[in-house]
Amino acid sequence: MIAELSEQQFNEYERGYVLVVSPFCYTCQIAERFVYEASKVCGIEGSVYKINLQLTKHIAEKEQIMTVPTLLYKNGDHRERLVTMKSVANVVHWMSAREEEH
Repeated sequence: MIAELSEQQFNEYERGYVLVVSPFCYTCQIAERFVYEASKVCGIEGSVYKINLQLTKHIAEKEQIMTVPTLLYKNGDHRERLVTMKSVANVVHWMSAREEEH
């Protein structure tokens, strides 16, 4: 599905999407499916990764991640977050808007 980034890889990753998850979170598993399918629809599969909150807690603190799952959009220093992933269509709409802006 979605490849996982290490902390170092996350810090080096300049532009794209990072799904912040916890391995024991059922909602995170559903969100990962939504994000994966949405990335295929948008044609950006290579720009979507995930990080495990349990292994990267200070990243969550630095990035102001308050809940899981959270889909984080990174573009240099610019950040946007999606915390309510209701459907694949919802995620496609959000990703498409980010892609149009940048």
